[in-house]
Amino acid sequence: NLFGIGKKSPSSYSLATQDCFSLDFEISDDGICDVLKYSIRASIKSYTKNKDNAILIYKKYLKFLNKKYKLNVDIFLPPIPVSISLERQMYIAKLLHDTNIKISDLPELLLVSERTIEEDLRKLRGQDDDPLQVMGQKLSIDFERSRSGLKFPSTVHPLFLTQNLTQIIAILRGLEHQAKHPAYERYAVNTAASIWLQLSNYAKNRILTVSEILDIDINWFQRINKLALDELSFKLFSNEVSCSNNLGSGCVLDCLKNGKLCYIEYQTENGNIIYYQGCKIKNIYRESLDIDCVAIEVSTETYNLEISKILRSAFTPEELV
Repeated sequence: NLFGIGKKSPSSYSLATQDCFSLDFEISDDGICDVLKYSIRASIKSYTKNKDNAILIYKKYLKFLNKKYKLNVDIFLPPIPVSISLERQMYIAKLLHDTNIKISDLPELLLVSERTIEEDLRKLRGQDDDPLQVMGQKLSIDFERSRSGLKFPSTVHPLFLTQNLTQIIAILRGLEHQAKHPAYERYAVNTAASIWLQLSNYAKNRILTVSEILDIDINWFQRINKLALDELSFKLFSNEVSCSNNLGSGCVLDCLKNGKLCYIEYQTENGNIIYYQGCKIKNIYRESLDIDCVAIEVSTETYNLEISKILRSAFTPEELV
């Protein structure tokens, strides 16, 4: 028995107690679970070597307590290997999608020091001397300051694809199809360029070689290759605003997803130009095989617009001037 637990206050309990004694108390004592949760987390957090080894040992120990004594300790332990920097940083990027989680919560959630979290955030923001980088492109995630601390203007979802070449071709062909939709074009093109950038030269050449027999438009690959190599315009992570533009329905999707007001310049069937001011994007739908539409609401009126006839769209009226 590792615990010198009698009828003491929970604050006096410690996993570090070395006294050995017979088990002379009820294992279901209400205070024991609280003691275990506090002590285990404190022990892991203070561990200076590989915390993942400590976490593994404690998981086995908790499993033993449950099997041997029917003691169920409801304790949160990090679901990722916290001693691996990249794993930890990607997990932080996902954790911060939740607006209820603050930067100050991260040391307790990951059982690491505040200094470690500060270093992780610098690396995620591209402010570190040894940044996260893939094939020469630095991963830099945007943060904004709010009353509750730092937050994302656009959530980032770190994915690392490990597909075979045919799967990659299938993904790129799907993105090529999506890029033909004006509202999705920039999102699809940026995603395809990010994937293309990470391929080996062998994979790129192989895709180009089989393009003809697979009926793939080689211009698509040339387009994403050019973007991936343009250091001034391409970023490994693109936020919602950078994926939007004022051409056609370029910012409609962002306005739909994030509840922003939209300003639209639209050309009717007879060639007249109509400006829709401060409209709310209700939904995007397909009217027929060749016609995609967007439903908008202005005041209390609803209008259905063909996406191909939207000349410009913007977040502010000044952008349409």
